[in-house]
Amino acid sequence: PVAAAALGLPVAAPPAVSREQAPESYPAFDDFMQLREKEIIGWALKKSGNNISEAARLLQIPRTTLTSKMSRLFPALAQAEAEDKTSDSYFKAKSLP
Repeated sequence: PVAAAALGLPVAAPPAVSREQAPESYPAFDDFMQLREKEIIGWALKKSGNNISEAARLLQIPRTTLTSKMSRLFPALAQAEAEDKTSDSYFKAKSLP
């Protein structure tokens, strides 16, 4: 193990705070992480011009991982895409000549 002092970290750990004692202004860890994921994915999509493959490259994750995260984090978007894929216009637009 690496000593905290060797990393320049405080030697004494801060006092533990239970979820019940935590101020309401602090989000739960899962909520915090979900918000950060949304922000990062949004940044990558904006930077890539909404190109999912390029956004995945920017994030250095597989495209399938990105689409899975997008489905989980943006359920309304995933639902709209699923409905779009079941419409006749989707299949006509995607059909080969």
